[in-house]
Amino acid sequence: MMHGFPGENLESTQETIDLLESLKYKMREPLAFRFAPLPGSAVYTQHKEFGIHLPKSTDDIFIDNNPSKWWVVGN
Repeated sequence: MMHGFPGENLESTQETIDLLESLKYKMREPLAFRFAPLPGSAVYTQHKEFGIHLPKSTDDIFIDNNPSKWWVVGN
């Protein structure tokens, strides 16, 4: 599953959690990935319209398990 699309909020996050909970006996190991707009994509080029703050360098796209390198939605 992918999480963190522009427009998601606490309510839609809870819906995702509830869905995963209801499917827990049907999935061996659910995987969740955080949405990250890649250079050239519509969300990347129009990031301000989506309320997304991009990193200063595209080198920060590759997170290597470092949560500080994720895009921040909102403030």
